[in-house]
Amino acid sequence: MPDILTVEETAAELQVSTDAVMRLIQTRVLAASKVGRTYRVERGALERYLHMNGNGVDARRAAFERVLSIAERNPGVSSDDVLDELEQMDAAARRAASS
Repeated sequence: MPDILTVEETAAELQVSTDAVMRLIQTRVLAASKVGRTYRVERGALERYLHMNGNGVDARRAAFERVLSIAERNPGVSSDDVLDELEQMDAAARRAASS
């Protein structure tokens, strides 16, 4: 498995259309890098997306670890501040995806 995926490869992995992947990228729900005119998705970003959007224990654990790592990298920022920011980002992404 390659560590860097094209939009088409990402869509195949997720079993969705390339348009769906582009919406995830454009709303910043799925992290990607623009290379020329196309996007590339790191396998780790795809795995984080799947963990963060799952509904099981692993998803909650991944979200908690993400919050703690962000707070640890930013002295003076509490995990509550990070959670508030993530909730705002998620709400904005949901609004953008539904419009």
